[in-house]
Amino acid sequence: MLNKLREFMRGRYGSDQLNLALIITAFVVSLANGFARSLVLYGIQILLVLFAVYRMLSKKIQTRLRENRAFLRVCEKIKGFFTSVSTRVRDRKTHAYKKCPRCGAKLRLPRTRGEHGVKCPRCGTQFRVKIR
Repeated sequence: MLNKLREFMRGRYGSDQLNLALIITAFVVSLANGFARSLVLYGIQILLVLFAVYRMLSKKIQTRLRENRAFLRVCEKIKGFFTSVSTRVRDRKTHAYKKCPRCGAKLRLPRTRGEHGVKCPRCGTQFRVKIR
């Protein structure tokens, strides 16, 4: 039986991070539907599971890889945002964060009161910054 399953899955995509996210989302929707008892939530849950199964059994491996890469790029942007916010909150007493007026890069500056001259390491622009 196990050999037949292996033979069936040969050449198919299998599971990845996007499939895991789809299944976890379906589980969360299922929990929410336990309280709400909504046909709409039930339909969403079924669609999520069916899409995850479709992706696992798909033989279009390159397409599934592109979908997963796009998903991971979005996840990295979200993770980067929360990491940035966490760092800013942690350093709020010792450092100030200012944006470069030319390229928009975030600069981490020591929190020393007054007006200071700053040079952006990315684009080389020199500008004045007032820190309170």
